[in-house]
Amino acid sequence: MYFCQWLLTAGIAALSLGAGFAKPLNGAGRTLVVVDDPNEYSQYLESLEQREFQLTIKDTHDESGLELVNYGELTYDNLIVLPTKAKSLGPKLSAKALLEYFNLGGNILAVTSAKSSPESLREFAAELDIHISPRGYQIVDHFNSADSSDEHNVLKLTSANINAPDSVISDIISHDEDGGSTKSGEFDYEAGNAAYLGNNELVIPFISAPSTSYVFDAREQEDNDVADKLWVSGSQAYLAAGLQSRKNTRFSWVGSASLFKNGAAASASAIDNITKWTFQEKSVLKSVGASHYDLTFPEVENPHIYKVSTDVLYLISLSEWNGNEWVPFDASDVQLEFIMLDPYYRLTLSRNATAEAAAEDGSIAIYSTQFKAPDQYGMFTFKTEYQRPGYTFVEDARVVTVRHIANDEWPRSWEITNSWVYLTSAGSVVIGWLVFVAFYLYTGYSPKKSDKKTQ
Repeated sequence: MYFCQWLLTAGIAALSLGAGFAKPLNGAGRTLVVVDDPNEYSQYLESLEQREFQLTIKDTHDESGLELVNYGELTYDNLIVLPTKAKSLGPKLSAKALLEYFNLGGNILAVTSAKSSPESLREFAAELDIHISPRGYQIVDHFNSADSSDEHNVLKLTSANINAPDSVISDIISHDEDGGSTKSGEFDYEAGNAAYLGNNELVIPFISAPSTSYVFDAREQEDNDVADKLWVSGSQAYLAAGLQSRKNTRFSWVGSASLFKNGAAASASAIDNITKWTFQEKSVLKSVGASHYDLTFPEVENPHIYKVSTDVLYLISLSEWNGNEWVPFDASDVQLEFIMLDPYYRLTLSRNATAEAAAEDGSIAIYSTQFKAPDQYGMFTFKTEYQRPGYTFVEDARVVTVRHIANDEWPRSWEITNSWVYLTSAGSVVIGWLVFVAFYLYTGYSPKKSDKKTQ
């Protein structure tokens, strides 16, 4: 026990070296905002500037400064597309350009409405398996509408409609226009459209529509046959969704501009959470470092060769960005896989308080486990792969060799208890032979005296 504690202390220095790295985040990066009238969203944009975002505000008619990628390098770290009256976003914001920008590491926040749903944005979202309703389609609810008119296009949403994990939307508290708190997660969704989601496992639903709502083509009001114009209905419709790529770039879509406009205090908390998640101000993880030890030779860190059936110690350090600083990431489902083609072991790691105390670094959480190497030689991989909805993906892989037991490392015969019977038998034969030889050599021969023949 004390030996393992010493070993943990010795290895902590290597794990904590990365904790002082510069913040590799886009949370305070260059941001392009595409909008017709920024005054309608001044409160939202001011909140971004207060968090030290460098905003560049453009409209679709001003093509200068809309280049997202220049010679393979990102011009902006983040992109916000707010509803616009233009049917198209232009060639510099085409679906192909958006996809290239996203693949190179740019984060995108797209906002549409019933009257604004650009085709390039819809095509790009469809590539991610988020299918946004076309321009002119809107979502209505005749049973749970907050609108007193006949349109019923103002949906009343509650916390029950929020499907996002806590890593995306958490601590939702709505506020009224006077700044007072109201029921948690209750806000209105006005004049918006919706989308249906495909089977892409990377898609994260944020807000679902009420079960009594539906999306239809509102451009033909004289036609009363709504069933022929349905796009999606009920809980299959989503009002906001997102996706995180395998490169940890993020895309979020919200189907109503009313949630971002000035005076939308009730939805400010939800929108703030979505924005922070999109621009990687929250739920960002990193692996500070990992190490492994052969407990037979504890002074050697990260050995390249292990012997079969050797006791192995593995440690990994994880941190989470909370918007201001790196803090320890606490989870109960971090696992290690010891792989050769298929995992030989899949072990759940646990936080090691002794190692964290020895590290004297409050920004890391150290997870560890101890196991015995399998009785199989070959090339193995220590692999920690943490992929949870909303969190950036963390992967750490280290390849080692597990060798067989050498000829001079096998236990000798006298170390095997089952062989003692045979060794005793062999020894008794040798001893018996020696006794026989001794008797044969050193015992004198006295011939029998025969009686004299008498006459």
